[in-house]
Amino acid sequence: MNDQRKTKAQLIAELASLRQDFAVAQQREEQLRVAKEIERHHAEETRQEREDRWLLALSGYKAGVWDWNLKPKELFFSSCWKTMLGFGEDEIGTTLNEWSDRVHPEDLPRVMQAVEEYLARKTEFYETEHRMRCRDGNYK
Repeated sequence: MNDQRKTKAQLIAELASLRQDFAVAQQREEQLRVAKEIERHHAEETRQEREDRWLLALSGYKAGVWDWNLKPKELFFSSCWKTMLGFGEDEIGTTLNEWSDRVHPEDLPRVMQAVEEYLARKTEFYETEHRMRCRDGNYK
């Protein structure tokens, strides 16, 4: 009977140890989750700071700038770019068609070929000169 009590005592000790190990594992998992959330938040703040600096630099630069972010497939058009073409701030969306629909039809095949060559890494960077349709229908 003494051996049986010892076995029960051992089982109780093992159960207590397992409970403690489980609690520690849960605590570590929560710490990891919090650390990942802090890292994500920090990355978002850094991204926002870079975007704010980019927009500030553009506001003082008197040239039209557009940028194509390939992952979300969105375009950015600077305020100056929109103004140069006669559009207000909220009159142009962020899709590729917003840009390509404004490229002069005679220029479009050459421009799209340059885009495709860049995306296929046949060229080091994208660069073209082409006409863009303004709000009034004229081209610049």
